[in-house]
Order: sequence, then structure tokens, then C-alpha cells
Amino acid sequence: MTSQDIANIESRFDSGAYAMRRIALVRGMGEMLYDADGKEYIDCISSHGSSNLGHCHPRVIEAIRKQSEAMISCPKTFYNDRSAALKEALSSVAPTSLRNIFLSNSGTEAVESAMKLARSVSGGKKNFISAIGAFHGRTQGALSLTWNKKYKEFCEPLVPGVKYVRFGDAAALAQAIDENTAAVFLEPIQGETGVRMPPEGYLREVRELCTSKGVLLALDEIQTGMGRTGLMFECMREKVTPDIMCIAKSLAAGLPIGAMLAREDLRFKPKEHGSTFGDNPLVCAAGAATIHAIVDEGLLERAEKEGARLMQNLKELEGKGKVTQVRGRGMMIGVELADAPGKYVNAAIEKGLLVFPAGETVIRVYPPLVARREVLDRAAGILGEVLA
Repeated sequence: MTSQDIANIESRFDSGAYAMRRIALVRGMGEMLYDADGKEYIDCISSHGSSNLGHCHPRVIEAIRKQSEAMISCPKTFYNDRSAALKEALSSVAPTSLRNIFLSNSGTEAVESAMKLARSVSGGKKNFISAIGAFHGRTQGALSLTWNKKYKEFCEPLVPGVKYVRFGDAAALAQAIDENTAAVFLEPIQGETGVRMPPEGYLREVRELCTSKGVLLALDEIQTGMGRTGLMFECMREKVTPDIMCIAKSLAAGLPIGAMLAREDLRFKPKEHGSTFGDNPLVCAAGAATIHAIVDEGLLERAEKEGARLMQNLKELEGKGKVTQVRGRGMMIGVELADAPGKYVNAAIEKGLLVFPAGETVIRVYPPLVARREVLDRAAGILGEVLA
């Protein structure tokens, strides 16, 4: 079937939730994707940051193959070896005190888990603080922490008791915390809003503030985690350990998974939370393989080095055409425009480069950590042509 044929079939059953482009992607390898018509694309979307290992990484494929022949599902009232292996691997790369791990199916669910845990352990405190510009998910709880009204106005009322403060402003946060604040939720770098960077030292200030006020710090590393910024988790840059950390996206190289990691003394009571598909052994096998691949293949160093080169290439566009600023860290880059990004994203796709918009005026560039230098150079060249 052609891309058009596939698009026509899917459109007959479409929920209306997505703004679709009429391209049907059917195959991927490394940093490249191919549509049903055989056209090649450089992938600088990475499935919204969930394909940090690129497509069809051999270690992940082998882990899935072996596990699919052993056991695909297991109810969580029993232990299983793949869940144990993933949790052991995850604890080896996470901040050392985060040893209580709850596995689910998505980043949104990881945030929901964190909200529930914070309320459970906070001695009756129920309220949360989030940041202006924050994006934490699309379910009713996570959506309550999300700033942009377009995502949530139609389904209000949401979870009450959420305050918003300016991102990067520790003084504003200090004023917002009160006796009913259970937790502060923050992204180390705001992704969905346009790769917004906090000032240096901000996370460390927030950590000290939450400690002094007796408030939990929950960091959303769903986009920044798993090596995207050149460290396994961005909070490590300032040697900050949150009380709770949420990860997902590329934890299992594109398979659906979410994880909430919490301090050893922060635990749910039995029956307070659960997940039918959490700890799925097939996905857990992929997750452990992903972590080992990132570490063994030096992909953190690669993301930092090749990301800096890509950033420099893109920074040469600043002040030219529509580009006003290029910012980011590692393989998480935002290109700020003096215009809405939609038509430029479409033009890049026509030229064989997949990028995606963020906020009102930003193009996000999230290549896989395995992307080859020559391919990243081509990507920068295409974006330069489109934005000139």
C-alpha cells in the first residue's frame, strides 16, 4: 500500500485527537525512517524523544525476541525476572537514594503516580506547585500541573490546589510554598513549551528551598532523561537529587513504559496504586537492554559531543532568515523563530527532515543519540535552507 492508501484507511477510524500529516512511516533503522512510498527521512523527532537509541537497535530487538519466546505478560501480584533486571539497571544509573520504583505505561502515568504518592506521604498536605510553561501530561491529574490552557480548558474542573510560578525564579517559588504544599513539580528543561532553559544553579536553589520548607521535590525527566541532554538525567548536572523523579519516553527505546522513582522512605500503602500492564516483562526486557546500550556504547558522551556540534551548526543560523535564537543541551535543541513554525516544519519534511514544533514559535530538533555526524550535518543544512 502507498502512504495515501494507509492514510485513507486510518482516516476512516480517526478519533480527531491528532493533527495528522499524510505520510505513512513503515520502517526505521538508526536515525533514518522510510515511508510506504520508499522516501527516506532523517529523524530529528525521535518519536517525541522516545527513540533515543534510534530505530531497531539490535540489542533491543534481541531482548524483545528472547523475552517474547519466554513470557509476554505477568500479573503484578507476582515478581518476575525482567522487572527485577530493569529495576536493578535503573537504580544503577539513577540518583542513589531513589530506590522505590513504580512502573507503568507512560510519562503521564508516572506523573499521576508521583502526585498520588506525594499526597499519600505528606501528612494531609494536598496542594502542588508547578511552573508557568510546564507540560506534565494529558490525564486529569497530570493535566492539572500543565500550564497551557488549550490542553485543558475543555475538560475542567481538574485536580484543585495547583499554583503556578515563573520557571527559573526560585524567589517566586519560595513565596508560593505554604503549609498545604505537598510537592513542587518541575522539568529541568521545559520541552513542550520550546526547550526553555533555567538559569544556572536554579535546580540547586529549588532543592535547598524544598528541603528547608519540608516540601517534596518531584522532577519530570520524561523528556530530559535517558541521555537526551548528555547526562543520564539532567538533574545530575547540578548534583541535585529529587525526592521523586518521573521518567518514560526512551526508557524502553520506544516501547510504552513510565517509571516513578522515589526516596527509599516514600512508599505507597498496599492498594493505594496499581497498573495492569506495569512491570510488563517484554517491555522491561527492552528497558534493561536500553540502559545497558546507553552506558556500554558511550551514548551519553556522544550526545554531548555531537549535540554540541549540531547546536553550533544551527547557531550559525541566528540572525539569518527567521531564526532568532538556538538553545538547548545535548540532543535536545530548540530553534526559536520570529514566526509560527508550522510551514517551516512542513517544508523540512518535504526535504526529508523530520522536526516538530514546540510552543508558538519554536522548532524542536531531537535526533537519536546514535545519529551519525554526517547525517546531523545534513539535517542542519536542510533546516538552514528551509529557514533562510
